[in-house]
Amino acid sequence: MKKQKLKKTKLNKTNTSARSSREQPVHTQRTPKPEPRRTPVPQERTKRPAVQKHDPAEPVRVISMNPAARDRLQRRREAEVQAKLKKLPQTREKSRKKLRDQAREANSRRHQKRRKRNHTLYFMILLFFVLVTGITLSVTVFFNIKTIVVTGDKAYSVEEMSKLGGVSVGDNLFRLNLRKMEEEILSKAIDLDSVSVERALPETLRFRLKPAEPSVLLYSGGQYYVLSSGGRLINIVSSTDGYEDIMILSGIDLSKQKVGDFVTGNEAYQEFESLLESLTEHEIGPVNGVAMKNGVDIKVNLNNRISLVIGNTIGLEDKLLLAKQVLNEEIGEAESGVLDLSISGKAYFQPKTGEDLQKVLPKGTQTAADPASSKDTDQKKEKTE
Repeated sequence: MKKQKLKKTKLNKTNTSARSSREQPVHTQRTPKPEPRRTPVPQERTKRPAVQKHDPAEPVRVISMNPAARDRLQRRREAEVQAKLKKLPQTREKSRKKLRDQAREANSRRHQKRRKRNHTLYFMILLFFVLVTGITLSVTVFFNIKTIVVTGDKAYSVEEMSKLGGVSVGDNLFRLNLRKMEEEILSKAIDLDSVSVERALPETLRFRLKPAEPSVLLYSGGQYYVLSSGGRLINIVSSTDGYEDIMILSGIDLSKQKVGDFVTGNEAYQEFESLLESLTEHEIGPVNGVAMKNGVDIKVNLNNRISLVIGNTIGLEDKLLLAKQVLNEEIGEAESGVLDLSISGKAYFQPKTGEDLQKVLPKGTQTAADPASSKDTDQKKEKTE
């Protein structure tokens, strides 16, 4: 049984292989067809003309020129040669003349350049000698001082200013050091704010003086420092006698300053000047005094009637605008007290009179109106402090 089954399986395999071989397509190779040959087309060649060769057996014909024509041709050639020979010297002369002209032009250009250089050199030398001569004469013979004029302050005479400046009649104007002279005069004359020395050619020396007039009293340490409008320390006094109409400032230390020194370099004094300019621009016044401490606690005494508390300088313009509005519209001319503007954008007014008003006014600034009462109030404040 097993053998029969094996035979059947073999037969089945052979049948399936035969079927598959029948079903597969047969591929055949095709041979390419040969292309037909092309026969070349013959091209027609152009025939060249045949060169006729001379046959040596044939005689050569010689054409001879007429003797008369030959003579004419020869004479014409000789005439042309003679004409060229005649023109040759003229052309040589023209070329020589052209070369001579070119050489002359080149020489003239060189001479012109040389003349220009020489003229420039002569001019520079002449200018140098003129300048040297002019400078020498101006510092020796010309521009000597014959008159000295003093303007601005009649307290000083011509002799005094000449002595302070170390100058005299006969000195040369251009040999003077004007800036050094101004510094020397300011160091000696402590009652002057500024000195300007000018030359008025040809023979005049002019002194322009600006006197140091009292403008501000600075209260510090129980003393009053008298300052000019130019920021110069004129005097130191213990009371305001004789300075009743002068503004009083407090809060700046000038204990190290001497009479005659300028305090314009002090930062606190510069802040005071800028504050005073702002008050003047906004038409707030009259200002009797200002008390300030490091630019933080600023108080202004307005006509010994209003104590204007500004505080710091932040938003100063807005504060002054508000103060002007309140003073003109809210506070009457007879009222007195404290106007507080220390808080930005707000104003508080507290009426004060008599001793209460003297207590709230900036320290030392009320002495311009009543020196005795101000001293009492200062002593009371010092005790309370």
